[in-house]
Amino acid sequence: MRIKIRSEKALYSIVVRLMAFVLLFSIIVPSIAVADVAIPELTITPEIKEVDLKSSSGNTAIELTLTGAEWVADEDLTPEKKFLLIDSLKVTEQNDQWGLIKKELMKNIDGYIARGEDTTSDIGVKNSKVIITIPTVEKLSLTQDLIISVNVPYQLLLDTVNVPNRTFTIQAQPKVLLSGTAIPEISQTDFNKGGKTIVLTLLNTTWISNIASNTVKRNKLLSAFELDDAIENEVKARADVQLTNNETTILITLPAISNKFSGEIVFDSSKLVDPKLLKDITEFEKKTELIKVTPVTDQTFVVSGTSTNKINTLDIIKGGKTVIITLKNDIWKQDIVSENILLSSERKIKLTTAGDKEIGYSIQRVNDTTAILTLEPEVQFPTETNENVKITIPNELLSIRTGEKDLIKENAFSINAVTATMTGTGTSLDSIDIKKGGKTLIFTLDHAEFKADLKIDDVKRIFTCGDSTLHNPFCDISSENFTVAKNKLSIKLPAFPLYPSSAAPDINIAINSKVLSGYEEAEDKTGDFIFNSSIKMGETASAKFSDESLSLKANDLQSKTFAIVIELENTKWDKTIQTNSSKRSALVRGFSPDNQTKEWGRISSALIKEGDFKVSESDDKILTITLNGGVPDYSILQKQIVNLSVSKSVLENYKYDIKLKNSITISAPSLEGTTEQFSKILGDGLAIYIEKNGLNTIGVKVPEKILQTVSTYVTEFKDQSIATIEATTSNSTDIVTATLLTGDVSVTKPATIINNRFTVVFDNVQKDSTIRIDVKSSSGRTETVFKKLAKGNKKYVEVPKTPLDGVYSLHSVLTEKSLLTNILKYYTLEDLKIGKTQ
Repeated sequence: MRIKIRSEKALYSIVVRLMAFVLLFSIIVPSIAVADVAIPELTITPEIKEVDLKSSSGNTAIELTLTGAEWVADEDLTPEKKFLLIDSLKVTEQNDQWGLIKKELMKNIDGYIARGEDTTSDIGVKNSKVIITIPTVEKLSLTQDLIISVNVPYQLLLDTVNVPNRTFTIQAQPKVLLSGTAIPEISQTDFNKGGKTIVLTLLNTTWISNIASNTVKRNKLLSAFELDDAIENEVKARADVQLTNNETTILITLPAISNKFSGEIVFDSSKLVDPKLLKDITEFEKKTELIKVTPVTDQTFVVSGTSTNKINTLDIIKGGKTVIITLKNDIWKQDIVSENILLSSERKIKLTTAGDKEIGYSIQRVNDTTAILTLEPEVQFPTETNENVKITIPNELLSIRTGEKDLIKENAFSINAVTATMTGTGTSLDSIDIKKGGKTLIFTLDHAEFKADLKIDDVKRIFTCGDSTLHNPFCDISSENFTVAKNKLSIKLPAFPLYPSSAAPDINIAINSKVLSGYEEAEDKTGDFIFNSSIKMGETASAKFSDESLSLKANDLQSKTFAIVIELENTKWDKTIQTNSSKRSALVRGFSPDNQTKEWGRISSALIKEGDFKVSESDDKILTITLNGGVPDYSILQKQIVNLSVSKSVLENYKYDIKLKNSITISAPSLEGTTEQFSKILGDGLAIYIEKNGLNTIGVKVPEKILQTVSTYVTEFKDQSIATIEATTSNSTDIVTATLLTGDVSVTKPATIINNRFTVVFDNVQKDSTIRIDVKSSSGRTETVFKKLAKGNKKYVEVPKTPLDGVYSLHSVLTEKSLLTNILKYYTLEDLKIGKTQ
C-alpha cells in the first residue's frame, strides 16, 4: 500500500500518534499479567530450641505453611516424597548434629516401618501446612544456633512453581564450651609447667562482668574443676583469668604447679548455674566433661660438662669442674638450691664413688630442665685408684617423677687416678755411683703431664730439697741435667767426686701437683703425693727420739720434770756435751718447732741454762735431756710439733748433721671437768679460786671468733637505698641471721653459708639504720654484732691479725699484761672460760 504524505506537518502528526499508542499498550498489558499470577511464599513456625529436642517426648513439630501454592494431598505424600523433603533440608555448619536429627526423622518415614524400625512421629499434610514432627534427640549438642535451609522440591507441590528458599533455626541451649591448649588432654609435664590454656565460651548467655576480677566469683568459677585440695589452692591462687569477647569468653591460663598430679580433672558445668556467675541461668546445660592429665614415667637425664672430659683425681681435689644435668621428661623444682639444702643428707643430690665417697658441689638452676653442679675442692679425696661416679637425684627435687625410686645414673662420669712410675739406673745408688755420675731417673705419669716450663726448683722439689739436704746430690743438679716431654721427666745425675763415702742416707722422692700442668694451685694434702718413694744410698748415720719422748703435754712442760731421749744409729755422742755449754747450745739450737716459736724459745733457754744432759753409760748412742720443775711461762694454744737436726759438732767422729726421722708432738692444754665464766670467778674472788686449785693448774679458754669480717655496701637508687651485707665466718659456723633495724621496724633474713662466706641484701633501707648479725657455731656458742649502715662501702675486721683462741695458763694471763689487753680488745670477760687444765 502506498501512502502519500502531502506535507511534513502531516507526517509529524502521524508519528506522534503512533508512539502514544505503543506507550499505552506497554503499560496496560504487563499490569494485566501481574494481576493474574501470585508469587508463592513459605512460612516456617514455630521457633525450636535444642533443649526441647533433647527433653521432649517426640512431640516437637515444625510447620511449613505455603501461600500462593498448594502441597500435594496427604495421601499423596509417599515415603519417597518424605525422603525428598528431608533431603531438601540443608545446613552449612554442624553437619554432625544435623545428622543426629535427620537420622531420627528418617526413622519416621513409612518405608522404615517395613524394616521394623521404631517410630515416634511422622510427616504429614494438613490444610496448607506440612507438619514435620521431630523426635527426641538426646545426644544433640549444638555449639551454636543451628540454621536449616528449606528448598521445597516441586514434586511436593500440586502445581509446579518455584518456592523461594527459607531458613529456620534450632536455638542452641545455653551452655559452656571447653577449648584451649589444655583440652581435652594435657601431659603431666605441661600441666606442671603451666602456661596452657582453658577457654570457657558461653552460648546464648553471658558471664557476670566482674567474674574475673572478684576473688569470690573467680574462685567459685574455678571450683567447677574438681582437683586435689593442694592443687586447687595453687590454681585458685595463681591462675590467670581473663574475661573477653563481650563477656562471653573466659580465658584461663594455668599456672605452674609445685605438687605432682596426673589423672582426670572433672569439669562440672552445673556448678556454674549461679546468678553470681551467669547473667541468665535459664535452661543452662548441666553436664560433666573430663580433662585428662597423662602421666609421664620415662624420666631420664643426660650428663655433660667439663667433668665428663677425662678428668682425674687432682681435678676433684682442685674443684671447679662442672656437671651439667639435663632432664628428659621432667622439670626441676623452681628453687632447687634451697630445697636441696633443706633435704636431709640422705635425700640430697648425691655424687658418690664406688667407695661411697661423696663429692661436694654448688648447684645452679639454669632452666626447667638444666642444672649445673660446680664441684667444690675435695682436699681429702682419695688419689690412689680410678673411680666411677654415680649421680642420684631425689624425687623431691623433680616436679613430675613420683614413687620411691630416685632418678639414678650409674657411671655418670669417671675419675682417673694420677700415678707415676720411677725407672732408670739411678733407683739405687752408692757413694761410688754418686761420685762418678751418669745414672738416670725417669718418671712417667699416667693421666697427667708435667709442666712444659718445668724449672730447676720444680725438679728439686721432687727430691724434697731444703735447708738440710747436704747428702742429697739431686739437690745440686742444674737445668742441663733434666728434660721434659709431656708425661715423662728424665734426669741424669752429674758427677759428684767429693761426695763422702760414709754419708749415704736414703733420698725421698715425692711428686705432687706443684710440678704438674694445670694443677699447680691444687691444695695438696699433708703427706699425700701422687708418687712417694726413695732412693737407697747405702748405710749412713741416723737418729730418732725415743718412744717416750714422742708425745708430751704442755702442762707437763709447764709444771713437771720432763725428759727428752735421743737415740743415734751408726754414730755416737760426744760425751763432752754433758759439761760443755757450747755443745749443749749447739744441740738445743737444732730443735725447730712448726709454730709458736716464741713459746718454744722459753723451753730452749731453760734447757741450755738448767737442763741436765746425760749420755748413757751402757750405750753412748743414747742421750737423755732432763729439765726439773718445768717452765711455768711456757704456754701454747695449739698442738706443737718439734723437729731436730743434730749438729755434727755434738757427735763423735761424724762430719754431717743428722735430721731425726721422727718428731716430738706437744699437745696443747685443754680444760677438764666443770668450767665457769671468767667474769663470775673474778666476781666471786679469783684469789680464792687460785688457792683452791693452784695457779699452775688453771687455764683460761679463749673461744674461736665465729664472725671474721663484715662488709657493708649501701647504694642509692633514686628514692631508696639497698644494703648488701657480706661476711666471712669460721669453719664451725652453723647458723646465721641478719636483721635490719630501722626505728621500731626490724626485718630478719636467714643467710646461707658457702665456703665460710654469706651475703644478705636488704632493700628500702632508711637513714640511721642498723644491721644486726647473729651467728651460731656448731658447738652452740653464739655471737651478735651490730653495725651502723652508712652510704658507701665499709669493712670491719672482727678478729685479731694473730688468732687468740686457745687455752692459756692463768699464770700467763696474769703476768703478761699485753696478752690480757689484746684478748679484751676482741672478747668480753663473759666470753672467757676458766677451769683446770689437763
